[in-house]
Order: sequence, then C-alpha cells, then structure tokens
Amino acid sequence: MRPMGKATYAVVDVGTTNIKLLLYDEELNLLHLKPIKIGLLSAGPGRFEQDSETLFKAVRSLVHNARDAGARLLGIATYRASVVAWKRDGTPITNIVTWMDERGREVLKGLPPHLKLIAKIPPLSAAFSPKTPVILYRWLIDNVRGLRERLRRGEAYIGTLDSYLIYRMTGRHLSDVTNAALTGLVDPRRLSWIGLVRRLLGLDIPLPRLMDSVDEYGEFHGLELRSVIADQQAAAIGECCLERGKLKVTLGTGTFVDMCTGGETRLYGGGLVPLIILKIGGRVLYGIEGFIPGTGPQIDWMIEVGLLRGYEELDELTPKAYGHVPIFIPALSGMRTPELPPSSGMFWGLSLKTGRRELIRAVLEGVTFGVRFVLDMIREKTGIEPSEARVDGGLSRSQSLLEIIAEVIGLPVLRQEGGEMTGRGVAMLLALSENAFSLEDLAQLCEFKHRVEPPPMSKDVARRYAVWRRLLMELGRLPS
Repeated sequence: MRPMGKATYAVVDVGTTNIKLLLYDEELNLLHLKPIKIGLLSAGPGRFEQDSETLFKAVRSLVHNARDAGARLLGIATYRASVVAWKRDGTPITNIVTWMDERGREVLKGLPPHLKLIAKIPPLSAAFSPKTPVILYRWLIDNVRGLRERLRRGEAYIGTLDSYLIYRMTGRHLSDVTNAALTGLVDPRRLSWIGLVRRLLGLDIPLPRLMDSVDEYGEFHGLELRSVIADQQAAAIGECCLERGKLKVTLGTGTFVDMCTGGETRLYGGGLVPLIILKIGGRVLYGIEGFIPGTGPQIDWMIEVGLLRGYEELDELTPKAYGHVPIFIPALSGMRTPELPPSSGMFWGLSLKTGRRELIRAVLEGVTFGVRFVLDMIREKTGIEPSEARVDGGLSRSQSLLEIIAEVIGLPVLRQEGGEMTGRGVAMLLALSENAFSLEDLAQLCEFKHRVEPPPMSKDVARRYAVWRRLLMELGRLPS
C-alpha cells in the first residue's frame, strides 16, 4: 500500500466478517485500506445473521471517509446469497440472513409433495436449494409477522444485500445482475425474471430493476455510485479472469473456485453454479463456480482447540509433516460441491504416531483436495482445461498451502502482490466506467510476482486423495 495520495476511486468491500474501504488513484494504485469488523450473530443452530442497521452505518461511515479523502466515484462489492427485508423508508425489518445460514432446509422440508417433485426437475431444481436466496425469501415471509401483508401493500421490500444497500444509499429499488442471477429468480441467459418460480413459491414481492456491473446507480453523500457487483465476481475481475479458461481460487472464509466460460452458460449440476461474471451494456461474461464453505473458520477452529498458535504457524509446521498424515474431510460447515450437511467433517486414519504437524497438514490437504475435486468437475462439465490457477484471499499468503495446491491440482499457482483482489476488481470497473480502460485492457492489467510450479504428485498424496474422494462419496450417502 502506497502513502496517501490523490484518491479517485473508492471501493467498499462488504465481506462476511469485515467491511473494507479501499482508495485507489487513477492508475489503480491502492492508496489506503481501512477495515471495520462486523461480527456474525447466531440466531440458533445453523443460523447466522448480521445486524442490518449496523452494517449500513459502517458502510456509510466508510463512504464519508472516502469523500473526505477526495474520491469521486464509488463502487461496492457485496457477499452474495444473503437476504434482508426493509420498509419503504429504508428501515430494516429483519437482520441480514447470511449465505452461511441453514434455515432454507426447513422451507424445503415443508414443501407439499407436488412441489418437492417439481423441485427436482431441471432447470427449476437450481432454484430449490437450501442456500438459494429465493428459498430464504420464503422463510422470511413465512416467519416474520406481517411481512407478507407489507410486501403485498408495497410497504416493504425483500432482497439481497446489494439491493438493500443500494436502496438505503439512493432510494432506488435496484439490483446488480451478478447478485440477482444467484437468487434463483433470474434466467442468466435471458437476464429476465422467472415468473414460474415466484408462482410456485407464492412470492408476491416487488422485484428490483436489474442493473449492469457498471451503471448509473445514483449518488450517495457526494460520491457517484457507479459500480455494484458480487464479491467473487469482483475478485475474478481483479485476477484478470476475463477470458475463457482463466481460473481463480479464493482462499478466505470459504474456498471459491471460479472459471470464466466466456459467452457460454448452462446449468451444470453436481453443486456447480453458473455465474454472470460481469455485464456491461450488451456484453456478458459467464463463469462456473464450485464452493467449499468454512475454510477460514476451520483454521480458526485449529487455533481455538490448540493445534495452531496462529496463522503464521502454518508455514512453520506444515513442511515438516510427512508420514502418518490422516485424511480430513473439510465439511465442518457442510459442503456445496458436492452438497453435504453441516458437521460432516472428519479425520480418517489417525494413529498413535499422528501428531500436531500431521493434523495441520491434513486440514490443509483437505481444503486442497476440495479444490481438486471441484476443478475435476469443472473440467468434466465444460471440457475446458485451464493452464494455471490464480489465487487470492487471506490464506493465499501461506506458501505451504500454495505448494500443496500446486501439487494436488497439477497446475502452476500464481499470486499477485497485495491480495485485495475484490477491491481491485471494482476499482478496475470504475476506471472502465470513465473509459480509462477497455474490457480487453482489463484482462491484461494483472502482474503475478509469485509463481509455484507443480511438482509430480507424491504417491502418498495421491493415495490420500483417492481415499478422500471415496470417503466424501460415502458421507454424501448418509442421512442428514
């Protein structure tokens, strides 16, 4: 990060645990970074929320900081698949139900038999997932007193986090298409609302206007809101994954494996999600994503139970772990690709010679095996063979983890300096909005200073991955 200079672009990155302000100059140099920690609220087993008003006030405070620093344009990235209801005056009715929440399972279990059958038929099956926002909309409508009537009378709105923040900032009912396409209510190819899903779920709700990734959203406290986008899509842009076959892996609160598919999209199945990476005018770039939840929290769990003293020990201990490494299934928070319920994590193959180093290595390998599993599925479903993997997120700073990833997936692993790829991706869009760069230019703006070449996979690691896959399949057959 450079000394404070003249800020032009302000980015607010709304993450699950932190909200960050990032200020960039016209050359996209990061000048300033300020985080605000926003904690999760537990509303019961498997229920994770954030306080809607607290989150908005944090965003507002950071925007004030950006204005005082002289920034002109504002962009926002938000974590996805999270829902909230608010009044016409912007006052929140509910907390934000986050993407980690499990209460959508209650909705699916309570559906009448005919809907359960319909929910298994593609393409409707993509909308009927416990983590899809449209299912959480139904939960809120069924469980928040008076919400259904308020929505019918036009006195309230229900939507994703981006839509809530845009409304609070501009008074306009809008949604960025990269977020909206993940609700289960939008056809990603036609970019239109799917009325049948609304009717099947009985959702009589006002729908926002769909907006491009770069668009005229409005003004907030002296800054022009010019870009809104989902966080993983912003990170893909920050990693210059704007051409078919470009792959990025985000190692943060969760592990997200995203690959650009260019102008092609379809329903892939198997827990893989079609994405809109960005839409600008008539140009749409699509992608495919697999997801492993709870990566960062699993490292935090090791610290909490005493396996690690801190993140810095990952590189100190992991290289010295060789024999007697057990197999770890990283599903303490469930899995999405393939789908497993929470608390399905496990160690397999413990012995009296298994020590702390081996357990730490097993956890890192478990995450990496998940990346390999998702990547194998992406290769199978798309027929595309990526040539390298670009990594970002807090855990990408671990050299040991990058070396394990390179070995397991068999591809070079590349990392840029800095690590704030979500913020950089939004800043790139803000620069594009002023015609400082073209979309083709953005694909060439990345400089990868760290590169790990893949060694041949050792026989021990190959054996553990084969066993890991078999265990994963067996867990998937167990009742939840």
